[in-house]
Amino acid sequence: MSDSYSFEPIGRLKSDYAEKFAVPRQSGLVPEARSELALEGRLAASVDGLEGFSHVWVLFVFHLSQGKSAGRLATARPPRLGGRKRVGVLASRSPFRPNPLGLSLVRLETVKRSRGRAVLVLRGGDFVTGTPVLDVKPYLPWADSVRGARAGWAAEPPPRQKVRFTREASVQLRAAEARSGRKELRRLIVNALSLDPRPPNWKDGAYAAWLGDWNVRWEQRGADCAVTGLEPRVPREQSPRP
Repeated sequence: MSDSYSFEPIGRLKSDYAEKFAVPRQSGLVPEARSELALEGRLAASVDGLEGFSHVWVLFVFHLSQGKSAGRLATARPPRLGGRKRVGVLASRSPFRPNPLGLSLVRLETVKRSRGRAVLVLRGGDFVTGTPVLDVKPYLPWADSVRGARAGWAAEPPPRQKVRFTREASVQLRAAEARSGRKELRRLIVNALSLDPRPPNWKDGAYAAWLGDWNVRWEQRGADCAVTGLEPRVPREQSPRP
C-alpha cells in the first residue's frame, strides 16, 4: 500500500545565492550568507516567540534538483570523495534524493514585522533564491547537539583554499562595500570561494558566480584562486537593450 502526501510551501527564500553554482554544500560554511523568508497573513503570527532562539532548522525543497531520475537514484558521488566514489544516497547530503527535501541549520539574525507580515532574516544558509520552505523549527541545543557523534566518511570539515584579490578587484570591492553598506562582503566572497564551488571534474580557468548583488569573477589555477572583478547587478529596467 502506497501513501502520498502533498505540502504547500509557507514561503520562498530570497538569498545571496541567485543560482546553484557557488552555493555551499552545507549550511554554516559561509556564515555571512544572508537570506530572508517572508511570511504573510496568518503565518506571520506563527513566529511569535521565535525571537528568543539564536538558530532555527529550515525544511525546504531542492526545487532545482528534480530531474527525471533524481528520485530513483540509490547512490550518490559526494564531491568530498572526489566525485568518483559512490555511497548510498541516504548516507550522503546529495540534493538528488528519494524525496527532494533539504534540512539546514541557520542563524536567526532577527525577525522583522510590519502590517501583518513577518520576515525572518537568516545567516549561513545554503539556499538559492526562490527555494520553497515547508517548515521552520527552533534549534534546541540540549536536544539537537549530540556529544561524541560520529560522521562516517565526512568526519572532517571540507578543505579550504586561499582566496586573493587582484588590485582591480580590491578597488571594486571597496566601492561595493561602500555602496551597499555590507562590511562583510569580502568575507562572504572569501568563504564562498575558499570552498572551491566547482564540481570535482571541472578544469582550471575563468569562472563567475552571483554572490549577493554582485557577479564575482575569478581565475582558478590549481589551488590558486584569484578574484579578478565584481560587477553589480543591473536592474532589469536599466538593462541595456540587445
